[in-house]
Amino acid sequence: MKRLVTIILAGILCAWTVASATEEWAGVFLNPERDQWQMPHLVMRLMGVQTGEKAAAIGTESGLYVRWLSRWTGGNGVVYYVSPDKGAVEYIRNPDGFALPDHLNAFLAAPDDPALPKGELDHLLLVNSLHTVQKRARYFKDLARTLKPTGRLTIIDWQQGEIENAPPEEKRLSRDSVVAELTEAGWSLVTESVALPYQYLLIFHPPGAE
Repeated sequence: MKRLVTIILAGILCAWTVASATEEWAGVFLNPERDQWQMPHLVMRLMGVQTGEKAAAIGTESGLYVRWLSRWTGGNGVVYYVSPDKGAVEYIRNPDGFALPDHLNAFLAAPDDPALPKGELDHLLLVNSLHTVQKRARYFKDLARTLKPTGRLTIIDWQQGEIENAPPEEKRLSRDSVVAELTEAGWSLVTESVALPYQYLLIFHPPGAE
């Protein structure tokens, strides 16, 4: 009985810790001031998101962009949120003050596995998450399989330098290294923006794109 109580208490403590951590970073990343430097409206326009399209956001923390993708694709579109973080997925599924639209799907996936439908997506969006993928060459092939021939991959990640809330510089991927890796994997850089003050934005067509 004591062992059972210990296990139950440990589970409650673990769940509380995950929930607390999720609420903490959600408070940071859903801060209204974030829109001023993250510029989601501009990002949606650069991506070219249209009503009725299918889009996926992978590992995007609190889900800021998931909400924007949901608005821009509309009720006729489909949006996926994929993350290896259970707390993040649960937060998207049960957000405070935000009703989950019927066309938005959130689920867990391993860091190296996009776990998305094949050949259906118009847009893939990775924000501040590519550095967590260990086997990126294989991962890029898996990402390419999820896109339509006309689909596009958008990567937004931290620039170098001292930036509040950004991971340590040694854990960030530079713009040049990301472009080099994707180019080697057969992707083509089609759009680049320096509008975001703390991040670079890169948009790629997959290998064999129309």
